[in-house]
Amino acid sequence: ANDKPKGARLHVEPDRNFQQACYNRCIMRIGIDCRTLLHPEQGERAGIGHYTTNLVQALVRQYPRSEFVLFIDHRLVNHPLLALLRKRNNVSVVMFPWSQYKKILPFGYSHVVVARTLAVARLDVFHAPAYSIPLQYRGPSVITVHDCAIYDHPEWFPRGQHFAKEIVVPAS
Repeated sequence: ANDKPKGARLHVEPDRNFQQACYNRCIMRIGIDCRTLLHPEQGERAGIGHYTTNLVQALVRQYPRSEFVLFIDHRLVNHPLLALLRKRNNVSVVMFPWSQYKKILPFGYSHVVVARTLAVARLDVFHAPAYSIPLQYRGPSVITVHDCAIYDHPEWFPRGQHFAKEIVVPAS
């Protein structure tokens, strides 16, 4: 016999002892693609940059026993937030090699060079806050999809998004 009233949801209280044990012992190596950090000096005030910046700041502060590997490209070398984060014991910053050549070989850079750099970093998990994981990356990963407007209203987006829309984002 089912004693639970119809429509009732099962609620499980978190095991505080287990949570504290994990907090004291569990250390993860977490990679985050930070190429979309916010650039307020360039007029950015919202969007994925805002999300990435706030996410990184919160995670680094909230989980001091985890190690965060922040991946950037050549455009972010002097980003003010990275200067602050580099002072923390649980943060390292890795620049994707040859990022200045991305425009010449976008597929090779985005899906081979970036994937190789992530693999060499030996991450426990990689987070991509901007829709896609490199196709060649095989490690555990988390992706943030902010919206799916490109599927409902492709006319709102620049031409040439077919590969990303049909292959990269769904494969991620």
